[in-house]
Amino acid sequence: MRQVLILSSQLLLVLSIYSCQKDAKGRVDNDENKEDKPFVEVSKVVKGDMERTLKYSSAVSFEKGAQVLARASGEVVKLYVEEGDKVQKGEIMARLDDDAEQAALEDAELELEKQKKEFDITKRLFEAGLVSEKEYNDANYLLDKAHVRVKRARESLENRLIVAPISGVVAEREVRLGDTVSMGQKLFSVIDYNSLILPLSVPEKEIKFLKEGQIVMLQSPNYESLKLRGEVYKIAPIVDRSTGTVEVKVKIPPDDRIRPGMFMEAEVIVEQIKDGLLVPKKAFSSVGDIKQSLFVVRKGIVKEIPVQIVIQGEQFVLVEGDLNEGDLVVISGAGAIRDGIEVEYTEVSLDETD
Repeated sequence: MRQVLILSSQLLLVLSIYSCQKDAKGRVDNDENKEDKPFVEVSKVVKGDMERTLKYSSAVSFEKGAQVLARASGEVVKLYVEEGDKVQKGEIMARLDDDAEQAALEDAELELEKQKKEFDITKRLFEAGLVSEKEYNDANYLLDKAHVRVKRARESLENRLIVAPISGVVAEREVRLGDTVSMGQKLFSVIDYNSLILPLSVPEKEIKFLKEGQIVMLQSPNYESLKLRGEVYKIAPIVDRSTGTVEVKVKIPPDDRIRPGMFMEAEVIVEQIKDGLLVPKKAFSSVGDIKQSLFVVRKGIVKEIPVQIVIQGEQFVLVEGDLNEGDLVVISGAGAIRDGIEVEYTEVSLDETD
């Protein structure tokens, strides 16, 4: 009887150990199965509007400007304008010494008065038959010569004045009071601020999206408040073979804050799509190619979906493909998964992916 009890106790101990080992193995197997499922983050595909834009940058230039040159040699005795001053066409900007020219004009005018009187006398005598035709012609010649002398003296005097050839703003002053200048020397430059432009070098493949009259949004990266609406007003008819680009000129509206040489950014809206499928950029390893693929999790199973990128935004991409609004696309952990496997996942809102 005692032996039977001992055997029974040993049998119960063996069965208990086997049962514990089996439970432990079952738990290990379950844990291993859970570890076999990769963990990914997903986000929902949503519908929304997106614009296709082209962005460029360049330095502000101008279409209309002029160099102001000295029309004579001499000393600068008066300066009437400084850099930044507005001038009208024909306005006097500076004056050279003109004492000699003033005296020459006075002499020429006196001579003209003298020749007028002598011609009048000769004319009356000729009409009375008291002088010959030759004497009359000689008097007329001297009068004409006196007129020419006065005209040239006035021109010489006018050339001592430095005048603005166009209306605009004085961009440069390269002369000082008291300087002696030579004929043809550059003294000022004037820019018509109504002719400011932003010249853009547009790749040949993008020129099809642009047309004259198209609105261009302009912004200075150095002045956040400086935002303007420009307009495409001239597209070059040829392609620069060395760069593969076409020159496009954007007219800049008048604004006192704009300066030639200022760096500006330009953005052109060339297409607007409404109610498109929007996917976070994080769903792609890169967005360099138009044709891509991404992973969608449906009922815990990964499915690889080919898509075509239509428009790229800063945070989202508008795509076409076998996707539906509400689909869960993988935005993190895609490197450890493949089509058809089961995954563990957590959903991240669109705002959290920004």
